[in-house]
Amino acid sequence: HECADRWHAIEEYASGKAYEGRKDLGNTQAGDGVRYKGRGYVQITGRRNYTFFANLLNVDLVGKPEIALEAPISYAISQYGMNHGSFTGKKLVDYISGNKCQYDEARRIINGKDKAGLIAGYATSFEAILKVSIN
Repeated sequence: HECADRWHAIEEYASGKAYEGRKDLGNTQAGDGVRYKGRGYVQITGRRNYTFFANLLNVDLVGKPEIALEAPISYAISQYGMNHGSFTGKKLVDYISGNKCQYDEARRIINGKDKAGLIAGYATSFEAILKVSIN
């Protein structure tokens, strides 16, 4: 959903000016809002997030934020963030593990409950396709 139905990492459509000066995102230098706008499968934003994932992945996301669009980097960011609760404090295992499968609640991992029903519908459809394909 965060990729605008394109199924690859994208750059946020907005300019990023709305993030300018947002200390909660670590945007403390002029131009940080635009420079560190949303990118990737999960649209990381802000100098703080780019710095965190740069250090974690040992890549220069701070100097070259556009590399967040490269599939292996974007995947690593989304995988780590969802499994460790880096985006909202919620983890995938909080909603999906063993026999527990709460697709509508799992939206909290990325972006609260925004469009949770729609996204749960995607997951349910994918699950049905996978079940048919293994039988």
